[in-house]
Amino acid sequence: MSAALKRKPSNCSRNGPVDPSRPLAKPSRELFAQDVAAGVPVKDAYVRAGYKGSDVSRYELRRCADIDARVNWLLAKRIEDDTRARHKAEKQIPDARERVIRELERLAFNDIRDLVQWDKRAVLDDDGQVVSFEDIMIVKPSRLMTPDQAASVRSVTTKAGQLKFETHDKLGALEKLAKVLGLYVEPTAPPVSQSITLNQVNFDSNNAFEAARRLAFALAKAAQMAQSGQLLVGQAVGEKRKE
Repeated sequence: MSAALKRKPSNCSRNGPVDPSRPLAKPSRELFAQDVAAGVPVKDAYVRAGYKGSDVSRYELRRCADIDARVNWLLAKRIEDDTRARHKAEKQIPDARERVIRELERLAFNDIRDLVQWDKRAVLDDDGQVVSFEDIMIVKPSRLMTPDQAASVRSVTTKAGQLKFETHDKLGALEKLAKVLGLYVEPTAPPVSQSITLNQVNFDSNNAFEAARRLAFALAKAAQMAQSGQLLVGQAVGEKRKE
């Protein structure tokens, strides 16, 4: 095994506070801080930085003031950079319609597996034998989410120590996006059936023959009256003229 993996962390810096915006003097400590800030488990970051030691050694290294300050600064810097990049991207879309489309696309095309993973985990007894399986769910830390992934989150709340994670309505976003893009047309309402009344004669399926006969008679009468000049403007068809 290389000498690097045998190296144990030195004591925490006693030279007073350091500037967290500057890389740590020792490359191994800087690598450890970078990995922790990137979401790497402390146990793995400890080994990747070239250290080897007990849980106590890892804990002591992680709690060193210079490393803790450096990790917090890196996390804050990442949030600031992500926010700046998001605002910059939004400024490049001046058209309100394009911005609406962009936001709806974030919601409509999200993949829940980018935010939450679920699986089954074996439950072992004292002898290491599998006795059952339990369902587990792992939510991606917000600091590791991309702007598109974070946009699909509707709310995150805690109740009785449990985390409740809710996303926006995917189908609703798809429908709204389709409307904006002209891919969705509202279904037209069926025409309302209306009956036509002429001289108090109702045309429907029950008396169609009788209605046709009366209509023919009324039209013939109207034509006769028009020829004789007896039909007045606004007078109902079939109405007898009053002398």
